[in-house]
Amino acid sequence: MSTACTTTSTTHSTGTPLDEIDLTGRRWHVVVVKPLAQSGPMAVKALQARGWQALRPMCRELVVRKGERVEVERSLFGRYVFAGADRSHEAHALRFVPGVQHPVIDARRRPLILRPDVLGAVVSRLRADGGIADLVPRDPVPRFLPGQTVRVLEGPFAGFEGLFEGGTREAVSACC
Repeated sequence: MSTACTTTSTTHSTGTPLDEIDLTGRRWHVVVVKPLAQSGPMAVKALQARGWQALRPMCRELVVRKGERVEVERSLFGRYVFAGADRSHEAHALRFVPGVQHPVIDARRRPLILRPDVLGAVVSRLRADGGIADLVPRDPVPRFLPGQTVRVLEGPFAGFEGLFEGGTREAVSACC
């Protein structure tokens, strides 16, 4: 297996620019787009053409294709898109937007209204990562070799030194 990493990038319609997202002045709904690959960008464009703000968050992740590590971009929430309406838009009209399969509904069978703080957390993460959620591990976890001297930094044994014997990401074994 090769350790080389390449990046593939495609142009995706992510919707309204993050700086223009109105979290408090709009009612935000979640819609499910049709399953075809082109339905997400098509739904975003159709929502915007009808006066809705639309957000289709994207992420960058690392996958292995043909034995090679490749960075790819994909929709962060799969077939889900956020649609923000001002008070003049009816949420039930979302069913008739090209590319939209249906809005997500609540227990009373009404289109679900997303709390602004929930969407705000998503937008904050996207802004922090430069517009696309970066899920690619950048800093490798430090690896220790058996017999290597280690110092415990936290917990009841903080300050103690020992020899690394082995372990996983969740637990390590060391002797004194």
